[in-house]
Amino acid sequence: MPHIVKSGETINGIAQALGITPQQLLDANPIFKSHPDVIHPGDVLVIPGEETAGPPPAPSAPTTFTSRLAAIARDLHTRFHTIIESDPRLCGEIKQWTEDIGADFVSCTREPWSAVFVSWCVKRAGATADEFKFSKSHSVFVHKAIQNADSGTGVFRGREITAHAPKVGDIIQNNRNGATITFDFARHHEFYTSHSVIVVEIAHGPDGPIARCIGGNEGDSVRESQVPLTPHGFIRQRGHNPFICVIETLK
Repeated sequence: MPHIVKSGETINGIAQALGITPQQLLDANPIFKSHPDVIHPGDVLVIPGEETAGPPPAPSAPTTFTSRLAAIARDLHTRFHTIIESDPRLCGEIKQWTEDIGADFVSCTREPWSAVFVSWCVKRAGATADEFKFSKSHSVFVHKAIQNADSGTGVFRGREITAHAPKVGDIIQNNRNGATITFDFARHHEFYTSHSVIVVEIAHGPDGPIARCIGGNEGDSVRESQVPLTPHGFIRQRGHNPFICVIETLK
């Protein structure tokens, strides 16, 4: 099992408790090598030996729906990542996206539109309102997805990040503004501040596997980000703005 960093723990202390050297621990967790003195509660450390205990499960092939969803997000990134929300070209699209999901448009600059972006992409890919709860708030469709998972129904199911390795077409949710909302809180509450992105590729970065993601309202535009993964493909938790949930897409 990976080690979840607790308050007050250090690389040296964790290594000593495990009976290994700090260098061995850092070799198994290269993402922390550049700043070994800076780890946060909630960070996930792979235990040396476990990262080679067996190969990660082969990712399932994208479905027609998830391939389409990733392609839509990529296309919007290509078209708009060089311009910002106040530009009439992008603002006009944001207005259309908002109205297409059945919400009221207010402003491109005074109201967050990142959940609108995700909702519109999912709808454009072919999901229905019965399958996905299109919303201007990430927490709304995450809450519904967790309910689906709890009841074993639906094609969008909210999973804890330690229970599901993200794949193309999944949606990763995280805290924002320094909040520390947990999965259990998200299970029982529908409204809170958060952010989410669409996974468009699982790839290998310089420090290990990553999920390449695209989201809206990032730097006031449509931008790409990378989520570090463990050797077995699960999301590496972080201390600041920790990840909350990953929505598994079964459509």
